Amino acid sequence: MAKQEFQLSEGVTVEELSGPIYETFKAANPLYPDGFIKLQPYNQMLPRMYLNWEKKIKEFETKQDDVWVASYPKCGKQFMSPLKCPISDIDAIGCRNDMDPGNGLVYHEQL
Repeated sequence: MAKQEFQLSEGVTVEELSGPIYETFKAANPLYPDGFIKLQPYNQMLPRMYLNWEKKIKEFETKQDDVWVASYPKCGKQFMSPLKCPISDIDAIGCRNDMDPGNGLVYHEQL
């Protein structure tokens, strides 16, 4: 694979992974054909495509009233999305019920 140059944040380096355990892991994850890298100083193994976004994510500006909803992979957007309504300003964001797209009702009207 040809090496690409990426704009990374200052102090961030990429460690290439190799070996039989890595090859088994890569084979079990066909959705990531470019493989995985280890990002330092975070010591995290991430899909290689993350390198396209590392600097933008690192420099992302958050606001004091931002709400982050994080969930485990495969837990389901439809399950997690309605949770943002009770913890945010429903009137300001016009929260729709993601469980039934297109119904036009805000979450609190369906309770």
